[in-house]
Amino acid sequence: MIERLNRIWLPRTGQTTSLVTGDDGYYRMGNPRVTRFIALADGCVYDRATNLFWVADNVAMGSPFNARMNHAAALAAIAALNAGAGFAGYNDWRLPNINELMSLMDHEKASGAAMNAVFTNVPVDLTSRGRYWSSTEWRAGGGWAWDVAFAAVYANGTTPIAKTNTVYVRPVRGGQKNANR
Repeated sequence: MIERLNRIWLPRTGQTTSLVTGDDGYYRMGNPRVTRFIALADGCVYDRATNLFWVADNVAMGSPFNARMNHAAALAAIAALNAGAGFAGYNDWRLPNINELMSLMDHEKASGAAMNAVFTNVPVDLTSRGRYWSSTEWRAGGGWAWDVAFAAVYANGTTPIAKTNTVYVRPVRGGQKNANR
C-alpha cells in the first residue's frame, strides 16, 4: 500500500498559447488558481501554489541586493539580513533551491522578464540575463551551483555555473523542511 502525502499541485507554467495540439498551452495542466501571486504591502509576494514568500523587488532592498554578487557573497548577504533587522519583519530568509526558483518562470513570455509582473526590476540585459542564484549545488563539486536566467530570450536557462560568477539574489522564506534531516 502506498501512503499518500499532502496533496501538492504543481503550478502552471504560464503558457496559455497552444502552438500544436497536445502542448502545454493546449492542456494548461497544473494549479488552476487564477491569482497565484499576491503582492503584499510589506514588499513581499505570496505564492499560493507553493506557500512561499518572495521579495518582490530585490533592487528596492538596496545594497547588496541591488547588485550582482558571487555565491559566497549571496549567502553572506542573506545571513546578514537575517542577523539584522530582516526584511518585512522576518528574519528567516534564505536562498531558494533550484525547484523553488524555477517555479517563478513564466513560459508564456517572449520578451522582457520571464517572471510574473508582480516581481519588479528583473534585469533582462544581455550581460546579466536576469540570472539568479539558487542554493542547489551542482553534483560535480562544491565550486558550482545552479542558477536560473529569467530574461525571456534565455528562459528556462538553468545552468550550473562557478560560484565565483556574479548574478542576482531573490530571497525566499517558507516551505517545508525535511523531517529526516
